[in-house]
Amino acid sequence: MKRSMNMINSRGCPYSCYFCQHYVLGKQYRMRSVRNVISEIVKLKELYSIDFAGFVDDNTTASREWVIEFCSKMINEKLNVKWGCSARVNQVDSDILPLMKEAGCEFIGFGVESGNPSILKAMNNKIIPELASKAIRMVREAGIWANATFIAGYPGETIETLRDTCKFMKDN
Repeated sequence: MKRSMNMINSRGCPYSCYFCQHYVLGKQYRMRSVRNVISEIVKLKELYSIDFAGFVDDNTTASREWVIEFCSKMINEKLNVKWGCSARVNQVDSDILPLMKEAGCEFIGFGVESGNPSILKAMNNKIIPELASKAIRMVREAGIWANATFIAGYPGETIETLRDTCKFMKDN
């Protein structure tokens, strides 16, 4: 890529993970319209010749309908701008990933947080390691780069739970 620009498509997150900033900033989730985001991409392309947009929201895929509309417009308007985003592992599937890839998605970052079910439960993350593994596998099969982030030292963390996370990292 020659030029990239970070963008924000939404604020907040509709989930209630205990470690998240929503306890300070509030739980309200607000999304920009697809038309507004597409207009900004067009403007950035005109002004700065960008060929990549990095969506830095906490959860770009929180609304499946938004993602489908966004991808359809990226494809139909032939913007030829690649992009990457963050998502929850329970918000991607084998139906939407090919559309995202066709629309230019090259990167999806997941907040897996832990490879241990009890730590994930303590975080109120509402995912399990098996679901995270499946999402990472599907993203890779779609030809999109998958990334995962983790939290070490969460209250209740032990050497054994950290080993589970290390094993998850190694296996995935």
